[in-house]
Amino acid sequence: MSRFVTAVRTGPDNVKARLDGEEDKPADQYLERIGKYVPSEIIAAYTGLNALLVTFPDSIRYYAYFVCFVLCLVLTPFYFKLIAKPEDKPSLNYQMVISSIAFLVWSYAIDGGGGIFGENILNIYHQSVGGALLIVFSLISGAFIPRK
Repeated sequence: MSRFVTAVRTGPDNVKARLDGEEDKPADQYLERIGKYVPSEIIAAYTGLNALLVTFPDSIRYYAYFVCFVLCLVLTPFYFKLIAKPEDKPSLNYQMVISSIAFLVWSYAIDGGGGIFGENILNIYHQSVGGALLIVFSLISGAFIPRK
């Protein structure tokens, strides 16, 4: 299974693929897109780095959180560009943009008030806002369908 969202054929090709049984059901495709847009590898790295940053000296911790956040945000589109195969090209731009937005939402939601969004740095973290953003983004992200 590819890490990329599958681009959907447009026009008569899409209708023919559905009639021939080559396309999954729309609900299956929707749920698959939600999962594939989440940059889980980058989020895992961000979470791990944040856990290490707690041990940094106070004098550099503030900057370390910013560097960690910006680094992971910038690495998200580069990561997808790096792992893309030729058959992933039709969905690559969608994947890079939506996955970068997903990183922003997930990094805020999982921050728990201890990272860059927490009281020691930006002080803008609210658990209920994080949960709501995560739910709304997850519901909306599956609606973005790359086209061939």
